[in-house]
Amino acid sequence: MSNIWISHPDIVDRARHLFGGTIDLDPASDATANEVVRATRFITEKENALNENTVWFPNKPGNAFINPPGGKSNADGTYAKYGRYSRTGQFWGRVLSERAAKRLTHAVFVAFNIGALQTTQQYGDMPMIHLPICVPRARIPFIDRERPDAKQPRLANALVYIPGTVDKREVFAEVFGPLGAVRL
Repeated sequence: MSNIWISHPDIVDRARHLFGGTIDLDPASDATANEVVRATRFITEKENALNENTVWFPNKPGNAFINPPGGKSNADGTYAKYGRYSRTGQFWGRVLSERAAKRLTHAVFVAFNIGALQTTQQYGDMPMIHLPICVPRARIPFIDRERPDAKQPRLANALVYIPGTVDKREVFAEVFGPLGAVRL
């Protein structure tokens, strides 16, 4: 089983507000997590959003809320306890490729821990630190559906705004700024 923590409703609601009321896609989800995210469409682990044949936006460009599962994977994105690749990094690379192909309007990427700022530099052509980012002043609480009383991870988080065909970085700062420091 992969390391999946469900996003806190407050973070999801802020992203939904930024996107104008609707989240088009959650590419790292399932039916249970989508009860919180309420994306128009979600891609499950079995469907594998990292597979190049998995279409993120079939009809027109859209927005995405991405809270990637933790852990490691194989090159094809399938979970592997002792895999060689960072799943966070692979999702980062995939969202950047959707952006480059102009299929992404904009996205919010949840970095479960701030180590993603380093890890993602190996994936894609743009490090997280080059995009608008919010570092919350307090740890974001996540939901572990299998262990509701599980201790929260202790590392700092980051929320990254990825403009695509739409750029609302000022709105990102307004919506996520109350959580902590924002750099545009």
